[in-house]
Formats: sequence, structure tokens, C-alpha cells
Amino acid sequence: MITRTILIASIAILAGAGSAMAAANEPNMPTGERAFNSLDSNKDGKITFDEIKPKAEKRVLQLDADKDGIVTAAEIDAFLEKQIERRKTRLMSRLDGDKDGKITQQEIDAFIEALFNEADSDHDGSVTLAEARDKAGKRWRQLKSSQGN
Repeated sequence: MITRTILIASIAILAGAGSAMAAANEPNMPTGERAFNSLDSNKDGKITFDEIKPKAEKRVLQLDADKDGIVTAAEIDAFLEKQIERRKTRLMSRLDGDKDGKITQQEIDAFIEALFNEADSDHDGSVTLAEARDKAGKRWRQLKSSQGN
């Protein structure tokens, strides 16, 4: 039963990752303050068509593997498959503690405990939003630096 639960959870994570990855290149109106501000180049509190168009085009054209100015379904598939493979590799490397190609309940528990303890910076047995954000920020910076960005 646990193995089935883990399998279902893993599939859900990967499916969610695929949806998030697809949305990452699909132009949309920003709803978060940081994303909105990054598009508001003149910082007047408004986004114009001229401000959003170049960045939206760039997002979509990142999928254009052969750089011919046209994004095909095959290019989207290749991009998403590459992203899913990267996420699967990262998920397995982070959770599969004994590197046997399987994620057990014990490994999930150990990962969650370590995740929680790393975020609980004041060691009071709870995590505030500020601690969670700080942990996420540190993790993001580590990820970016490991990629050479």
C-alpha cells in the first residue's frame, strides 16, 4: 500500500511539474507583485502592451529549438520531456537516500524532517512564513549557483 501511495504521489508531483513547466513558458498576466514589477519597466505601477510584449515573446520563443521563429508541438514536447527528466533526476537525488532507484516511506519521512528542521531556523518546533521564505530563497540561490547562473 505504501509503495502504491508513493507511486501515486510521485506521478502527481511529476504531472504537476509538467503543468508548471508548460505554464512557465506560456505568456500570462502577472498576479504576483514581483512578476508585475519586473514587467513594469518604467515603474509607473502599470503594464503597457509595449512592456509585456517583448518578455512574453521571449518566453515562448525559448521553446524554439531550431531558432526559426516558429515553435512546433515537437519542440514543446522536447522541452517538456527534458524538464521532466531534470525534475525526476532532482527528485530521486533528493529523496532516494540509499540511491536504489526507489523512494520509501522512511526516505520521505527523513527528507520531510530534514526539510522542516532546515527551515526552522530558531529551532522552536515551528516554521513561520518568514522562515519558509528565507529557506526557499537560500535553496533557490544554491540551485542557481550550482547551475552556473
